[in-house]
Amino acid sequence: MKLTPYLSYQTDPERGVIYGVSGKRVGVIGQDGYIKVHGPKGFWGKGHRMIWESVHGPIPERMEINHINGVKTDNRIENLELVTSSENKLHAYRTGLRNAAGERNGFSKMTNDTVLSIRKRVKDGEILRAIAIDLRLSKSAIRHVANGTNWSHLP
Repeated sequence: MKLTPYLSYQTDPERGVIYGVSGKRVGVIGQDGYIKVHGPKGFWGKGHRMIWESVHGPIPERMEINHINGVKTDNRIENLELVTSSENKLHAYRTGLRNAAGERNGFSKMTNDTVLSIRKRVKDGEILRAIAIDLRLSKSAIRHVANGTNWSHLP
């Protein structure tokens, strides 16, 4: 076991464990399922990010750390990878960690075909209100589909 200093903590990247100044293991599982480390002045950081940074340095802006096996408490360095937010979300959908997107989501009121049709109708110049009335959906739902805020997994 090789400990790596990280600020006032020691990390064991191979085991994915963080130790405090007393030499005791630190961190609790938060409501979001991630290991959270608290210092004397409150919340300090998430364990997976601390492990990553102890090995690779600061996480670049707009990048995230993904747990390859999907287990949020498995902070072994071999289980962590640097990804974009989109890649992280896609991994979560593919592995079932996140609710299914689009028509695979049981609460969806639209299908992929409906979304593609909405986007074509907007592109052809039809007004949002007319599409909303026709499909019995809210105008804001149509707008979010048209601008890609929702159903962004479709082209």
